[in-house]
Amino acid sequence: MEAELDAGLHWRWPWPLECLTREKVGLLRNVSVGYREAPDVEKQSTKRYAAGKTTLGSPDGGIIGRFNLLASRSRTPQPPVNLPTIEWTSTHEDRGHSTQGDESMMLTADEVPVELMAEVQYRISDLKQFAFAGSRRPDDVLRATAESVLREVAATASLDNLLTEQRADLERQSLAKLRDRIATYDLGIEIVELQWLDVHPPQSVVPAYRHVADALEDRELLINEAEAYASRTLLGAVGERAFSRLQRASRTDQPIPNNSQTVMNWELNDELWTKLLELDANGEPLLSGSAATILLEGQTASIRKEQSARGTALRFEKLFGEYSAQPELTGQFLYWTTMTEVLSKRPLTIVDPKAIGKQHFWLGEPIPNMTLPATVPPR
Repeated sequence: MEAELDAGLHWRWPWPLECLTREKVGLLRNVSVGYREAPDVEKQSTKRYAAGKTTLGSPDGGIIGRFNLLASRSRTPQPPVNLPTIEWTSTHEDRGHSTQGDESMMLTADEVPVELMAEVQYRISDLKQFAFAGSRRPDDVLRATAESVLREVAATASLDNLLTEQRADLERQSLAKLRDRIATYDLGIEIVELQWLDVHPPQSVVPAYRHVADALEDRELLINEAEAYASRTLLGAVGERAFSRLQRASRTDQPIPNNSQTVMNWELNDELWTKLLELDANGEPLLSGSAATILLEGQTASIRKEQSARGTALRFEKLFGEYSAQPELTGQFLYWTTMTEVLSKRPLTIVDPKAIGKQHFWLGEPIPNMTLPATVPPR
């Protein structure tokens, strides 16, 4: 005869006429996968013992020993341990547990090793099935089953998905698979939660991943700095209103890189340049900044060059009229004026043609007197 007793005092037959199995059905129990708690953490919580049948009234150990054996089967809730937040890029040192490499090491879909640590929380749903029909070591069965499920889920996703945005979905998938698989084992337990505590690359390659993460951060930093410099340069070149007009003229068929607020995929064609040179209702140009300064300087130089050319042309027209009236006189005047201007800037040596006798010009160092040839003085 079998019966389930509620909480409270009951009058039962003594052993060996009747055996009583006692368990805390509503107790939430934990099974770790991929790690074991360190001794200092275990001291803060109740020690875990292997699950097995406990029978009151057995002849060995006495009442106290049998009660302790029952207490060892029913696990008391563990107080929470405040552990620091750990990221996958950390060194994973000073942890409150020891890693079990044979359990935590798994292979992803892209054939990259990863360490995954999880915790299964369950409670007893059927005491008869848990005590008699199920396994005498439900924690080991549950740990092996959870490890198998985690390996299957990890093999269907890449490392990026496990570490980032799809981690929550994969965690829910592993929980559903674990519940379905445990239901076929008839252990008499109910899976409450399967939590992924830590997912990170193997500790031996974590420094390399950290370097990659630092390089990606540096890359994003350089991109942001370049975009900020480009925005400042463009804003200083065209002004605020023209800058907004260029942003509106950007091509919408191309995505904005890195979710940047500055769009540089516009093309400065003749039509867009004409719109930038338009005047507003107040008569002010849309374009400002250094570009407007350069355009203004160019217009000023153009006007100055044009006025100078006009003055030169007018002077030439007047000279041409005078030349037409007196061509010979005007030609001589222009010739001697030009010669005077040209020769006034050059050194000249003038030789008098009336000088009698042979003249020698020596360009260079003076020659000693002993080397000079004998010359006859002129008459």
